[in-house]
Amino acid sequence: MVDVIEVSSRQKTIALAPKDGRRVDDVHWKGDDRILAALAPAGRGHADDEDGPPSRAGETLIAVDRDGGKAVTLEAGTAGASKAPQRLRLADSLARDPAHVLLAAVNGKGGVNLWKVDVHSGSVEAVRAGEEVHQDFAPGSMVVRYDHRAPSSDDFDVLGPVEGSGHKAYVSLQPRSPADGDTATLRIYDFDRKTFSDPLWQALPYDVSDVVYHEGDKALAGVCYTADTYVCDFKDAKLEADYKKAEAAFDDRAGLTPLSMSDDGRFWLFGVRSPTDPGAYYVYDRQRASMTLVANRHPDLTADRLAPMQAIRYRARDGMMIPAYLTRPPGAPSGKPLPLIVMPHGGPEARDSLDFDIWAEFFATRGYLVLQPNFRGSAGYGRKYAEAGYGQWGGKMDDDITDGVMHLIKSGQADKSRICIFGASFGGYAALYGGARTPELYKCVASFAGVADLNALVNWEHATKGHEGRYRYAVRSIGDPAKEAARLAAASPVTYASSYRPPVLLIHGADDTSVPVAQSKLMQAALRKAGKDVRLVIYPHEGHTDWTPTDEQAALTEIAAFIESHIDPAKPAA
Repeated sequence: MVDVIEVSSRQKTIALAPKDGRRVDDVHWKGDDRILAALAPAGRGHADDEDGPPSRAGETLIAVDRDGGKAVTLEAGTAGASKAPQRLRLADSLARDPAHVLLAAVNGKGGVNLWKVDVHSGSVEAVRAGEEVHQDFAPGSMVVRYDHRAPSSDDFDVLGPVEGSGHKAYVSLQPRSPADGDTATLRIYDFDRKTFSDPLWQALPYDVSDVVYHEGDKALAGVCYTADTYVCDFKDAKLEADYKKAEAAFDDRAGLTPLSMSDDGRFWLFGVRSPTDPGAYYVYDRQRASMTLVANRHPDLTADRLAPMQAIRYRARDGMMIPAYLTRPPGAPSGKPLPLIVMPHGGPEARDSLDFDIWAEFFATRGYLVLQPNFRGSAGYGRKYAEAGYGQWGGKMDDDITDGVMHLIKSGQADKSRICIFGASFGGYAALYGGARTPELYKCVASFAGVADLNALVNWEHATKGHEGRYRYAVRSIGDPAKEAARLAAASPVTYASSYRPPVLLIHGADDTSVPVAQSKLMQAALRKAGKDVRLVIYPHEGHTDWTPTDEQAALTEIAAFIESHIDPAKPAA
């Protein structure tokens, strides 16, 4: 539901409470007294393919007064619209127009139509047809057209608009020469001239991932990035000092995300998360230096019920230092090796951080040590670290994961006789390949939407309409089947079915458009033909990510039971 909370009195008003099974997916203010809410179909998450225009059917946009009155369903026009249910998107909140917003809706030709809609009456006016709207950042900020993007747009991410500058945006640009340093820097991109400005911020040891605005004039206030936790730096010394004061209200493992600021700059809304805090919202009064809790995302998950996480570093076999995170079962006996679940992340150009991770907590609170390595190829640490993983599926990335396990065994933290590996997407691939390459290390393997055959995956990307950019990336980061088929086969888990030893559980969504369910079916068929222990569970109507809570819980419960049948969890200390 959507609650409006008066910070001073803590009085709460329910502005919107859907009764038809739909859930609130997104919320925005339209002025001081009107609210826009996006309602997703029951249990559904975001679209799988975020590289294209909006396509997921069934989302509803509602405008409502802050007290719950005068609700209006916002709809696009019908001219040129798709006959299928339309997936609407808030393309621009039109901050200078108090009565209207700009909506985007898929048309019948694969493009997107733009509509100007009155938030009070619901009346619709066509703006433009056929535009392929691409939104790289928070809805309601700006519209970016594909034909305005640079040919090398894989090198940068759009973070937000440059206010009052026409067709310009703040972007996080990957370094293009040694003079640019190693990490992604904040620049201004001119969509008309297709040029980048010089860096707007001093070099940082991590990739810039977001910007913060002054609320009143929308001027650039700061940049954000992930070190171990989420961190922001500010241009203004007073703002920087106040951010540090706000951070000081929490321990040093909490990440503070600036969400919005009052127009006068006095009040600051933060999202706060840590390994033992699944998320809360606080308002910081900069004048009084006071922090007020507004709402808890999961009030029943108190810190004493959750597992502590720590940042660690270990040395890979070639000398590279690998950052990782270790979550320890709460109440586990100290000084004793513990059963271990190795959980490599997806991507692989993604990363884990010192943050609340629902899967790590799920397994740690059931009695397992959980290792999450940011192996080479992970994002956030600069271009060299990310590109060190190119061509290393089945190579050094997997060595890094294995070396993390050996580090925990040698340091006496992990019980070498009780280790399983589980991951999703690339993590699922890493789990399957780890079971093939180091079968003596793992008592079981669980793969969630994992890759089994690299040649088949890259060829599928090539044959899939709309995946051209993903195909180019796959060739660069994985390899080219036309030239390297033998190498890719040698790095594919399915190749080793006849010699596979650990039992395998495969989980996949039938509607996955990132890693097709055919990948898990290939692995199941190969293992079954070889007489190996394998089970495949397919969830209808689920995609690659953002599963319904019911299906995600069922899948995790299935995985936990599978792991427990092969390695016993730790018992709490007496």
